[in-house]
Amino acid sequence: MSAKTNPPPRATARIGLFEWLLTLVPRFIHPRRLVSAAAFSPMPLLLAFALTWVTFAIANSWLSSRIDETFDTATLPEFNNVSDKSMAAKRAEERKWADPKIHEWLKEVLEPPTPAFPASKQTVALFQTPGPGGPPSEERLLRLRRMSTGTRLSGVSEALPNGLSWLGNGFWIDIKTASADEIVSDQAGMEDNRWSRSIEGQKDSEEKKKFTRRYIEGLQNRVQEPIRDMRRINGWVQWFTVYTTFLVIVTLLRRLVLIVKLRVTVRKIVAELNRNGVIQVGSLGPMTGEIAVLMSRAISPMGVPRPEAVGSALEELQQVRTGSDAGSYGVLNNLVAVLPALGFLGTVIGMGDALLKADGLFSSQEKQQVIGLITQDLGFAFDTTLVSLICAPIAGVVLTLVRLREQQMFADYAGLLAAFRNWTVPVAVRARP
Repeated sequence: MSAKTNPPPRATARIGLFEWLLTLVPRFIHPRRLVSAAAFSPMPLLLAFALTWVTFAIANSWLSSRIDETFDTATLPEFNNVSDKSMAAKRAEERKWADPKIHEWLKEVLEPPTPAFPASKQTVALFQTPGPGGPPSEERLLRLRRMSTGTRLSGVSEALPNGLSWLGNGFWIDIKTASADEIVSDQAGMEDNRWSRSIEGQKDSEEKKKFTRRYIEGLQNRVQEPIRDMRRINGWVQWFTVYTTFLVIVTLLRRLVLIVKLRVTVRKIVAELNRNGVIQVGSLGPMTGEIAVLMSRAISPMGVPRPEAVGSALEELQQVRTGSDAGSYGVLNNLVAVLPALGFLGTVIGMGDALLKADGLFSSQEKQQVIGLITQDLGFAFDTTLVSLICAPIAGVVLTLVRLREQQMFADYAGLLAAFRNWTVPVAVRARP
């Protein structure tokens, strides 16, 4: 009689490098059971929070540096290819930025734009007054940057202690920029209104102020694009949308670790049976949860398959699979479905705020400022939808891929148990004391 009279179990699908690396993850990282609402356990909640904080901190830091860099280096396209003062003054008149009456003044204050003399320094130069004294250009430039690029305050800054204000960078950032009129008032008011008194004493002072405001608006338009990008991702709705996405992904990756370890265990069982006819239980590594329970019933303490227990083990395996689909994945499916709803919520809030401010178009003297506030609210409304429409497919794809891996894992165990049904204990094993 041969040493083995049973058909050997088939080997399962190969484990890839990525999945093999997942088997090295410590046991405490992944969940212990397949049927559980693991998304709401402390570990995925904390990991999702940390990932969201790091993501926003990196994005906001990069976007802030981009805003500052644009402000420091931007030149106005209206003055491209200008080579001297006279040409700069003529270009301002051609663009309808200035009246020809102030041509001589423009020749005095305008310089050809260069990398060493960008629009920000030209703006500061517009406020320089002749004679000694006056605020230094560095101070003017600093205040101009702060007002043009906006104050960037975290949405949770008021809740943070003074020494921990840097933590706010990992949350949503509110950006508030000043209007051109506010910047002119601030710059003019420095050093006891010296610039204002100097301009007022000159001819065509209003035309000079008008050109100054228009030049500042041109500079603000140049930095508007990176500011718009920063506003696009910042907001409490966007933050919670990204957090929910990370919560789903972290929960699924933790689950994937358990699934991969269970699939590797199947391969070890197959290898042991084909080689020795028995299972060296100690060499299989830790098995936890529902799979460990049903496998312990299908394998005797001596490491030999028990064909008579295969039927009940297969029924238990199907119950675990049904419970996983209805329980764990039910929670995760609901979280993925919440993502577009969060975007729609932000859209409704943003459009509602914009409509409430629309009254100011008929009653306010600062119509341009009201229009700016309305467009910001509308931007928030559509940006929340954009973020949710990006996050929802990502979470959905990860959910589908992990679910496919889990189905393969259940198929592996079902095939293994089916092989146990016709298992005959080898003679050499039966002869052991």
